[in-house]
Amino acid sequence: MKITDTSPPNIKTIALVEWQWHGHHATYYALFLSSLAKQNCNVLALCPNPEETKRHIHKKYGSDFGKNITYVNLSKINPPLMSQKTAGYYALTHILTFLKLSILIRKHEKTIKEKIDFLYYSCIYDTEFKYFKWIEPIIRRKWSGLYLHCKSFHNSQSESDNSSKSQPPDFFRSERLHSLSIIDESAETAVAEYIRCPVKVIPDFSNLDTNTDGTDLSKSIRQFAGSRPIVLLAGHLQRSKGCETLVKCIREGHLNDHTFAFVGNIWWDSFPKDIQDYMQNEMQSATNVFCHFQRISELEFNTVVQTSDVVFGAYLDFPNSSNLMTKAAAFRKPIIVSSGYLMAQRAAKYRLGETIPEGDHKAAEMAIRKITNDPDEWISTNEPKWPEYTDAHSVKHLDETVQWLVSKI
Repeated sequence: MKITDTSPPNIKTIALVEWQWHGHHATYYALFLSSLAKQNCNVLALCPNPEETKRHIHKKYGSDFGKNITYVNLSKINPPLMSQKTAGYYALTHILTFLKLSILIRKHEKTIKEKIDFLYYSCIYDTEFKYFKWIEPIIRRKWSGLYLHCKSFHNSQSESDNSSKSQPPDFFRSERLHSLSIIDESAETAVAEYIRCPVKVIPDFSNLDTNTDGTDLSKSIRQFAGSRPIVLLAGHLQRSKGCETLVKCIREGHLNDHTFAFVGNIWWDSFPKDIQDYMQNEMQSATNVFCHFQRISELEFNTVVQTSDVVFGAYLDFPNSSNLMTKAAAFRKPIIVSSGYLMAQRAAKYRLGETIPEGDHKAAEMAIRKITNDPDEWISTNEPKWPEYTDAHSVKHLDETVQWLVSKI
């Protein structure tokens, strides 16, 4: 059956693809989909939870918004358990996922007799696209996406760049690669020179919805803390998020006059078993630790950031940006980050918080004390540019970026 494009002239049909749904993925997807729907195009939304995405969009923009969106379920890939799957298993999993995507696209085209002009992957990881060259001849569509892992292109502008370098991925040489979005502004020139097609820096946008009353979760944390300052680590918690560093601060016992809040779904299998046991023992025995190891809504996320005094973002071997930094800036909370990475560059440029050597719990303790001893003095001395950072990573700038993308198709 031959598929012809029956859309009005200049109306493109774009498939927005996402199969991850942990951490920031659901929020990124809904906001990006909303921006895409504002453009002069039709959108095929392929994601693990179409109903959740639709509710989010209708809550924000109203039920009449997004008439140009068609929702289709695309199964997600769960984070793998450590040491229990072989390389062959992962290769097969990713290849089958792309094959399923190709089948869904062709099925949609046959159903509505409308050609999909373009694919945009809302989050590209090296591991998932490692075998892309085997699948691309089957998908056969121009494509773009948000590429997060710019390790091999990152300009640290620092004498100490902790990020482990990697070779540029093979899929950058794809003949059908139309353009690329990245979050790391320091890598823009290097990526563009390598792939020889348009590159656009995309803001680290976030859902910043909140309310004046807070949520049950934020109220519980504040009640637990009493008058103690709250140090918050929130999001999709795993080893790379620096959980161990914070637990070591707790174990030292020098910050017993602070409350440490760990909030969000935790991926325990990202930690070696001995580290799991150590962390769990410390968290359970400490009287100043609040744990809520469940997936949280964006509203809960925002209100716990609002109720905190210090946001902890000193991640391990994490060269990317973090949605946590966007939220901390929006709600005017100092953030602690690791040196040598993109987050450190941004923290320095906008004076958003304190920078410590990666994994250094003693430096973390000193940074926490520096902020909480006299928060007003810290703000007065540092003059953080929170509004400027929030504007630079706003949905308004996301809309402008997406408009550029659609105009280039």
